[in-house]
Amino acid sequence: AACSTSSLTTVDSGGDVGWYTSITIGADGLPVISYQDSTNYDLKVAHCGDAACSTSSLTTVDSGGDVGFSTSITIGADGLPVISCFDATNRDLKVAHCENVFCIPYWRRR
Repeated sequence: AACSTSSLTTVDSGGDVGWYTSITIGADGLPVISYQDSTNYDLKVAHCGDAACSTSSLTTVDSGGDVGFSTSITIGADGLPVISCFDATNRDLKVAHCENVFCIPYWRRR
């Protein structure tokens, strides 16, 4: 509880990433992180594979222009991530409601 010991894990190292982060705990009990990839100005999501986030699936949620600023993430009543962010290209507020816990379009569990 005092956080006197901790482990640090790099979740994404593909360029200038990790800006405007927001984190929540998914319906599966694992961390879900929204952030901006400032190299490409994309909105991305990392769904951790374990509590320490030693493995994760990375997904680009929006790559339409200069997006992903000031992200905020929560879990909706349906158990799926809901992400808001600022679209600087169009000067709009955007909301993404993920289709699954990984925010991967057209994903199905086999």
